[in-house]
Amino acid sequence: MSFALCQAVKSVLARECLALYLSRRGRARLETLREDHAWVKDGRTSLVRDGSSLRWWTFAGSRVNSCLATALTETGCRAHFDDFALRLESPTNAEKSIAQISESIRKGTLMIVEKDLNESVHRIKFLDCVPPALRQSMIRVREVRLGDCETIARQPVSRVRCADHFP
Repeated sequence: MSFALCQAVKSVLARECLALYLSRRGRARLETLREDHAWVKDGRTSLVRDGSSLRWWTFAGSRVNSCLATALTETGCRAHFDDFALRLESPTNAEKSIAQISESIRKGTLMIVEKDLNESVHRIKFLDCVPPALRQSMIRVREVRLGDCETIARQPVSRVRCADHFP
């Protein structure tokens, strides 16, 4: 899912009003989702702890979360991601790692891993027609919009401790 779509999902979860155009079943499902994600706030990401599990809910989409997971792994905090969150395998140093990569993004020093870029090259149509010097920048624009990473990095992180917010 794209960054914009995931941010729209977050916005719908964060709102309190119900859409009048939803069916009764749709309204009930939305109410349940909002109860399950009551900690979601517009303009913030959430670090949700459930026992020993820790997830960083970014609602950033798979491309941005992939970039963030790679950056976290480089700081020693392995992470697995989906469209909405990163599951952190090293909860003890997770907050420090998140702060570190957020600062790198804000400073413009976060680098996209070459391996990821090289894998993306093979998805370009007419690859032979694209000069090698332009391939890397084209992939960066297509794959990860650094502005989206920056949007996430600038959002404050809410810390949430709960037991029943994981699917």
